Amino acid sequence: MKCLILIEKISSALRRARCGTRYPTKCGLIPERSCGQVEQSQDKERDALDVWLSEINYTSIDLHEDPKAYVKCRSKNNLINYCNLVRYDASRIGCAKKVCDGKTSILCLTNKE
Repeated sequence: MKCLILIEKISSALRRARCGTRYPTKCGLIPERSCGQVEQSQDKERDALDVWLSEINYTSIDLHEDPKAYVKCRSKNNLINYCNLVRYDASRIGCAKKVCDGKTSILCLTNKE
């Protein structure tokens, strides 16, 4: 049921969006307590999720001394997409895409448990 609600929120946000819209990450079209991500590109070779998740391949995260501490992305602007998608409190992700003027927009939301 939670997964269905997440997909409905994504679909609703994309239906209301106009071509060229850049989705906010904290408010507006994106439901509160979720994260939204967008990849607008004419590059059909790479999947948006692959692009976002590959950020970790180029930037390291400073780990806390306590091995049981949660990993936090602080001041890592080049890891924003990765950190929003791979969070300790997110157990589900849902994505939808919309094609406008030959560009594909991907919107992904995560839940927070």
